[in-house]
Formats: sequence, structure tokens, C-alpha cells
Amino acid sequence: MVFHGRQFIVTEFGAGVLLAGALGVLSIIQGLRLAHRGVTWQLVLGAALLWIALNYVPLFIHALDLARHGIVREEVVAKLSDPHAARSYAWRQLWILVPLGVVAQDLAQRLHRSA
Repeated sequence: MVFHGRQFIVTEFGAGVLLAGALGVLSIIQGLRLAHRGVTWQLVLGAALLWIALNYVPLFIHALDLARHGIVREEVVAKLSDPHAARSYAWRQLWILVPLGVVAQDLAQRLHRSA
């Protein structure tokens, strides 16, 4: 958000939820139409897109919270002051591709904060 702006990031994550979800549903519908031929690639693609859309939901909610409260710079300074954490962000982005990976991490962080 610091580099690209609040509006761009919130829009990007919102589009990630909506577009990946819509494409996933359309792909699954097409796959079900062709299911009589066996498992089709459309079903697999649809499931993967839906998992990605679900992973974008907590990112979108977090982006909305940061934008609403105007604490983006404070969050970045706090997170990137640790060199190990800064380097790990590139690899952490790959969690988008893990089915429900970001959702599980978000739930774990919320449980840890409430404990």
C-alpha cells in the first residue's frame, strides 16, 4: 500500500476475490457439463481458482482494515524492520497458491492475538 497506494491494493485484492471466484465457478460449471467424459481439466482449474479466491478474502479484509485506519506506514515499518521478515515476504506470497493456506494463516494469527 505504501508503494502502490491504498486504492490500488484494495481494488487488486477485491478483484482477486471476485474474478478468481467467478472464473472458478464458470470453470467448474463447464467441467460439470463435460463430466461424462471423466474428470476434466476445467474442474481442476475451477477448484484451484476457488482456493485462490478464498485465499484473497483475508488479504482483502486486512487491506480494508489498514486503509480504513490509516496505519499502513506503521505496519510496514514494524514488519520490515526485521531483515529476516523482509526477505521472507517474497516466499510468503506463494501461500496464495496453497489451497486455503492464507485462510489458515489468518485464522492462526487471529487465535494467537486473542489468546
